[in-house]
Amino acid sequence: MPSKETRDKKTASAWKRWGAPATVVVVVASFASGWGLYRWNVEKHNEALTECRQAETRLTTTAKTGETKLLAEARMVRTDQVVDAGTVTAFQKDALPAEPVKPATCQASQDETALRAAAERMDTQADSRKAAIAKAERAAKAVLASRDAKSLADAKAALKAKQDEGSARLAQTDGQVADDATRERLLQALDAAGKVSSSKPSDYQQAQAAIQAALDQVNASAQAKAEADAQAAQQPAPSYGGVGSAPSYRPPANRGGGGGGYAPAPAPAPAPAAHAAPQGGGSSAQSRLPPLDTNHHGCNPDGSCGIG
Repeated sequence: MPSKETRDKKTASAWKRWGAPATVVVVVASFASGWGLYRWNVEKHNEALTECRQAETRLTTTAKTGETKLLAEARMVRTDQVVDAGTVTAFQKDALPAEPVKPATCQASQDETALRAAAERMDTQADSRKAAIAKAERAAKAVLASRDAKSLADAKAALKAKQDEGSARLAQTDGQVADDATRERLLQALDAAGKVSSSKPSDYQQAQAAIQAALDQVNASAQAKAEADAQAAQQPAPSYGGVGSAPSYRPPANRGGGGGGYAPAPAPAPAPAAHAAPQGGGSSAQSRLPPLDTNHHGCNPDGSCGIG
């Protein structure tokens, strides 16, 4: 049996051969394990930080795009502009709040658990907001569809009223216009309007505008004829003066001799007859004196007699 000293020497020799390397292996293995755990923790933290920041971006983007053009247009529609006012009421109820959701902050100093919790919370908020946007947009589409339906119905009704007006005016102006071609254009516009079949209010509005333009021309032509007729009616009666004219009115003479009657107009005195100069050199003055009426013995024809 080897002595104790011999056994100690063998143990020391075995330690030198196997113990030191084993210790190194254990230390190295422990270090490697710790380093790997650290690296794993760092990677998990970075992943959590990345997820948190991505969730923050998604929520921020959702909040910014929440008020879409569709929603903004629906907000401008009033209840009197739609067929069904209930669509406006429902949209106002489902409309998004004015204040968007504020995302959480993601800092590198936060631990993995806090970062993942923040990311999950923001993802939930983003999903809720997306669902709210979708619901609000469905309500907005209902509002706009009801508005468009009323616009189409109003356009059809307005065109029908303008067609009735045009037809009535066409009948009223038969023979009452200066240019009958204006009535023909109105008839053509009425025929074209009767053929309109569309889902666009603008098509009915264009047909209405065409009838109105033709109506304006008819009315202008009717006014022109009315003015021409009035002017012709105000022309003075033709004059009958000059040779061959009708005699002027003369009231009848009052033959009864009573007062208050019209006195007869005096007849114009006849022009004196020219007398030839007497033969034998008599005076011209004497030739102008009337001859004495011998039958009245020196008296004038009116019964007066001269003295001597």
